[in-house]
Amino acid sequence: LGYGFNPVSFWFFQDKAGQTRAVLAEVNNTFGERHCYLCRHTDNRPISPDEWLHADKVFHVSPFMKVSGTYDFRFKLTDRDVDIWINHNDGGQRMLTTSLVGQRQALDSKKLLLAFCRYPLLTLKVIALIHWHALRLVFKGVRYN
Repeated sequence: LGYGFNPVSFWFFQDKAGQTRAVLAEVNNTFGERHCYLCRHTDNRPISPDEWLHADKVFHVSPFMKVSGTYDFRFKLTDRDVDIWINHNDGGQRMLTTSLVGQRQALDSKKLLLAFCRYPLLTLKVIALIHWHALRLVFKGVRYN
């Protein structure tokens, strides 16, 4: 409906053999800013599902968390599933643990229409929940960074 917001999108880069060589994590914040983290090995070897890739946090996502520390990413991509784990660590302390787990599906017009009909206001719900949780943190006395 003309409005979209994805907090994070992942773009998988595979070689001809189907091995994942890199993943681009495209991170957006509610201030309209965007930053991409390129997750890969410096020698471009395939990323295995049990390996953690690290990136320095350089982008402001939440006004309640400092722009410091590191992100640890782990990716598992099979013919059926996609599993993504992200940890944010700062000063030796785990600040955030999150994951995205789902089934892979081919994208076509029918599936897009079905997704729109099942979740017509999903973007508005995501934005509303982000701001609702921010408001709750303010009421709890959490300070902006």
